[in-house]
Parts: sequence; structure tokens; C-alpha cells
Amino acid sequence: MGVQERLSLEAVSAHTLIAVEHRHRYEFVRPACAGARVLDLCCGTGYGSAIMAEVAASVVGVDRDAAAVDTAQAGIVAENVTFAAADALDYVRTLKADDVDLVVCFEGLEHLPDVEEVVKHLARLVAGGVGLVASAPNSATFEEENEFHLTDFDLPAFRELFGVIPEATIAYQSHAEGSLIRGRSAGDVNATVRLSGEQDLDWANHFLMLAGVDADGLLAAADANLQLAVAPVSHRYMRHLEQANRGLLTTNGRLLRERLGLGAGGGASATLRAEDELAASRRAEAELAGSLEAVRQSEEELQRRLAEELDNVEVAIQRSAETRPLVEEERRRTEQERHRAEQERQRADEERHRAEQERRAAEEKLRFERDEHRQRIAQLTALREERDGYRRAWVVVQSSRITRLAARIAGHRFVA
Repeated sequence: MGVQERLSLEAVSAHTLIAVEHRHRYEFVRPACAGARVLDLCCGTGYGSAIMAEVAASVVGVDRDAAAVDTAQAGIVAENVTFAAADALDYVRTLKADDVDLVVCFEGLEHLPDVEEVVKHLARLVAGGVGLVASAPNSATFEEENEFHLTDFDLPAFRELFGVIPEATIAYQSHAEGSLIRGRSAGDVNATVRLSGEQDLDWANHFLMLAGVDADGLLAAADANLQLAVAPVSHRYMRHLEQANRGLLTTNGRLLRERLGLGAGGGASATLRAEDELAASRRAEAELAGSLEAVRQSEEELQRRLAEELDNVEVAIQRSAETRPLVEEERRRTEQERHRAEQERQRADEERHRAEQERRAAEEKLRFERDEHRQRIAQLTALREERDGYRRAWVVVQSSRITRLAARIAGHRFVA
């Protein structure tokens, strides 16, 4: 069976069971997003982010696939939605409880190489008051072969993974069976949904984990989102199985008679073999006619699906052509912003270089003025010392003159 691992925006809008199944999870959690800051971890192409953004205060979609993020940015237009290409573990490792109100991670855990570490950080956020709703496919129970899955979950493994969150609630998403009566023209469908029988939870298609949210309110009633797939594929499959079983019984009977020794010599044996061969021939003819009719119907169904796929491709090509100018314009704006940022950086470098030169010039000028000041101080000191010498000499001379004058007055002769 082929695997459709990532839904495009066109595929998730189609009327298919897988599209309804994926949209249903986001529509189920939407009431818990009202007015909240939501992280859509492993967001893919962003269709779920758009559903939650209808009521959320803001939504940040994170996915490690850069191509998917580019598709989301080009296809989801909402003011309160942003997308980022990042590894899940790297992103939640730095996330704080004050940064977000609700984390949603649908069909992403099975792709993570370090899923236990991611859940440990999610448990840390839940302990800080953040809500968490996550899901994973029941791929181990169905023995699904998916090259993109790094972990295959069943119910015990899913419970064990989230055992680090004490108050976690497990919910179960399953495909349902029903009956439809219609005419050739398809009109509106009057549907009555009743849950009957005991559901074998181990065989649910997907498991959901709810923590830090009003799980009782979200799960107060069974939430059903029905897409009626009326193509008789399962009927044809069962019819072919029945025809193959009848052919197998005939072959087993023939081999049993041959092993028991009913040879060709016995008339009764020959008659029995002839009747068996005739019956087998008729059954083979009927099976061939049924197979041809099934092939014809399958061809018609294939042609119808091919026409639908071609229509979807044409729509996708048209949307791509419409968004390409916007992407190109955004690329030009980004290049212009990068060029302006480079110019600003160059101007900043030039300003820094001029400032460095001015600082060096100021330091050199200050050093020169300091040296001149020291020289002037030395000169002033020398002049001061010379003046003090002259003053001392003058004082000595004056003292000598006063002494001689006093001696003359006293009548003494001064002897030099």
C-alpha cells in the first residue's frame, strides 16, 4: 500500500477520508485554542495552523522541512500566523512556559529521532502551565510499513512515552462504518450518528494525548467528522476474495483425490473428475467474467480519479503561477534589505574606523600636550631655583651691607 506522508494544501482540502481524518484533529482541538498563543509543532504545510488561527491569538508553525515551511508561508495568509523552519528538539529546548499557552503536535512524534527528549521538554512546559495535545498513528498494531517513521506506536508504547506527564488523558480516533441510501443524483445527506457497540481501543487508527487542557470538555461527547466514501472498492475486494477462496477449495479437493489414489482407471473417478473439471471450468469462466467486469469498473474509477487529479494539478499550477510573483517580489525585497543592511554595516565600520582614528589623534595630542606641560614645569622649576639663588645672594649682600653700616655707627672699623 502506498504511503501519503505529507498532505499538500490541495490534498487536505479534498473530499477524501485521509483529508477528513487530518482536518478532524485540528477541528477537535480548536476550542482549546481560543485566545491562546499556540505552537503547531511539526506543522507540515500549515493547514492545521490556519484552522487554529481562526480563534487563536497567535499561531507559530514549526517544521524541520524547509520546503513545507515555504509552502505554508506562500499558501497560508493570516496576520496571526507565522512559520519557522527548525528542528523540533532544538525549538522546544529553548522554549519557556511564559512563551506559549498551548502546544499542538499531530502526526509528528513518529518522525522524530529524539522523541523521548522532545516529550521531556513538553512535560516541562506542561508542568509550567502550558497545555499540550499530541497524536500518533497506531502503526505498530496495523504493522504499517512506512519508511518515514522512526518509531511505530501501539497503545502501550504511546502510554509509556507520555508516562512522564502524570495528568495525561488518552483519546482514540477511529474510522467508522455506516449505511447510505441514495439515488443516482447526489444531493444533501441527512445523517444520524450513533455510537454502538464496544470500541476495541487497541485497534484505534490514531491515539491522542491531552494534558493541561479541559480534556473533559473536549471529550464530553464523541466528536465525529464523517466523509462518506461510496466507491465500491471494498465490495469488489471481498468479491475477489470469495472467488479466490472457491477456486482454492476446488484445487484442494482435486489434490486430495489425487493423493488418495483415485486413478483414471475407475469410471466413477473419471466421471467425478470430469464433473469437477466442468464445474471448475464454469467457475473459472464466471470468475473471469467477474474479473473483466471488475477491471472495467476499476478502469472507469481510475479514469475518474485521474481526471480529478489532473484538475487538482491544474489548480495547483495556477496557484503556483499566482504566488510566484509574490515569492519573487518577497525575494527582491529580502535582497534589498540585505543590501541595505550591508551598507549600514559598512557605514558603521567606517564610523568606527573614523572614531578610532579620532581617538588615536586625541591620545597623541594629549600625550604631546602632556610632554609640553612637563617641559614648561621643568623650565619654571629651573627659573624658580635660579630666582631663589639670586634672592639668597641678594639677602647675603644686604646682610653684609647692614652689618658694615651698624659697625660704622658703633665706631668700629669693619675689617673685610
